[in-house]
Amino acid sequence: MDGKSLRDKLFPKSRGAPQHKHPTTPNEHQHKPPTTPSEHQYTPTMAPSEHQYTPPMAPSEHEQHLKKLLYAVNNAATVLLTLKKEDGFEPSLLNSMELIGRCVEVDRVQIWQNEMIDGSLHFVMKYKWISEAGKKKKSVPVGLTYPYSFKPEWESKFLRGEIINSPLSKLTYDDQEFLETYEIKSIAIIPLFIKDSFWGFFSLSDCYRERTFTDNEISVLRSAGLMMISAVNRNKQAAEIYLAHERARLLLEQMPLTCHLWDIDFNIFEYNDANNKLFDASDMEDFSARFFDFSPKYQPDGMLSTEKVTQCIGKAFKEGAYVVEWMHQLLDGTPIPCEITLKRINFGERKLVAAYVRDLREHKRMLMEIEHRDRLLDTANKVAAILLSLDADKF
Repeated sequence: MDGKSLRDKLFPKSRGAPQHKHPTTPNEHQHKPPTTPSEHQYTPTMAPSEHQYTPPMAPSEHEQHLKKLLYAVNNAATVLLTLKKEDGFEPSLLNSMELIGRCVEVDRVQIWQNEMIDGSLHFVMKYKWISEAGKKKKSVPVGLTYPYSFKPEWESKFLRGEIINSPLSKLTYDDQEFLETYEIKSIAIIPLFIKDSFWGFFSLSDCYRERTFTDNEISVLRSAGLMMISAVNRNKQAAEIYLAHERARLLLEQMPLTCHLWDIDFNIFEYNDANNKLFDASDMEDFSARFFDFSPKYQPDGMLSTEKVTQCIGKAFKEGAYVVEWMHQLLDGTPIPCEITLKRINFGERKLVAAYVRDLREHKRMLMEIEHRDRLLDTANKVAAILLSLDADKF
């Protein structure tokens, strides 16, 4: 098949195929046989199934880039969501920033957080990723801090949710003077908000090319920034909770009183070492499972221990605090009189009751000794009074 026949097959004239005008002689037009309208209609030269197939249009370069960027953001999210404790938070965050930076081909990706310092709002660089080419430019250290009073127009712009997205050459003179120190050719700064509170901003800069990100790119990058600062916040909260737990654990272990925690279902799920020493329990599971073995069947007031526990813990949950004298015992039946202070506490979103148990055995022993001395003194005083009241002759 020659080239003309192939073009006729692929681009039929009636479907707008490329038309090539060739010079013709008058005789060619004069001797052309007349045609009927039906002859002007397109008659397919391919089989029907071949003629119906239209190859799909390849996505545009911009669409391909957006897909690539979305894929990078999804991968970055996966890195942060599947973070293991041993991996460390910061390396995983920087890995996510690198995925975004390489995808959009920038030299710096930075996360800046707002902080109040000496009563003034500042923006502080917390995390950064730098490309190999970017490392050849002036370093921007983590911890770099600027007051918004130095760039008040940025604070106003960012509070309105507006971005900076421009080559350096098209920014204001003040912005150019501020940013050229860091050898930037283009920059995008996206303000980030958490629960309508201005948290900080996400910035991407190119040190070698003048460029502007499209609206679609900015939208995806904003989502990436929000995902990252949410991870930063979660990590900070987790660290604070862990630190608070460790402090509480330290205080609990060093407390001279026995302490155990009760949940709303009247289950003990934590206690300190003093508890094991008092009751000679092997571990928490042993003490929890055999709690009522460490109390007599009836309390001194005649109430069943099983019923009184529910009553006392319930009062603490309802009223916030409750103090009760309780008779515990060792497994061999040795009685342990106690004073238990019950206090309702918040643990995250849960409410618990902390039971502080004071062993009263020593206290009771001292009271008995005091009472015994009082009785002896009282008896001695009575005897002395009798003797003093007697006459010498009668004595």
